[in-house]
Amino acid sequence: IQAGVERLARLPFEGSHDERHMEMVKEEFKFQGYVDGAENRSITLRQLQRMMDWSGGHCHRWRDPKTRAKLTIEGMTIYQINHWLLKPATLEKDCSFTEMLTSQKQPPAWFVIQWWGEKLQELFMCLKAHQALRQVPETSGFWIGAYANRQNSWQDEIGLGLTNNAMYRAMELAKFKVVMTLDQKTDFKPAASQLSRMWCDYEAIMCLDEPNVELDIAAVHSAGNGATARAVVILTKGLTDAERD
Repeated sequence: IQAGVERLARLPFEGSHDERHMEMVKEEFKFQGYVDGAENRSITLRQLQRMMDWSGGHCHRWRDPKTRAKLTIEGMTIYQINHWLLKPATLEKDCSFTEMLTSQKQPPAWFVIQWWGEKLQELFMCLKAHQALRQVPETSGFWIGAYANRQNSWQDEIGLGLTNNAMYRAMELAKFKVVMTLDQKTDFKPAASQLSRMWCDYEAIMCLDEPNVELDIAAVHSAGNGATARAVVILTKGLTDAERD
């Protein structure tokens, strides 16, 4: 009997609506309270790490919604985490995922330009290295649209016009401190996919119009073909505070 129970616990869920999956999500992530203004819903790396740790322990039962391929935390993208966690967790309260983690305003220290096809682990590596390089306090947040916007009603928060929208207000609140993460080339796409995405290009153009913008670029670099060793490379605008000292 025990063997049968264990086998069932390893079987893939039918979908993100699966009753047992929803029970697990609700058990771990509980609504904390609404936070007015998407620009105030940045996410700290500690909160992001919590989400990734939980997902890594549960995604053996998740499948890609399009290909049905088995998912791992090493290869998971925001598209996939949105399908399995962000939208299901926030559906009942129609909130953002950040509002499942805190009821307090979290103004961003930095605004992040990235795309949803980027690997979560590589995005986290870039932000962790950037936090250390720029000496960003652990309690400060990075603004990432997937977690700040309410994914079940995102059209209501995007806004109209080039500057009357959640992204621009978040950049403004971060004093136009912006970090763009670039992904690596794969067999299926070229490197730096962000530069071919409309939203990423819009965000980059908007911040470049600001005279005091700080635009950093971060990317994960692999040592070579088939190499497992990876390092984060960061290009900054000017010297960091540590370098000035």
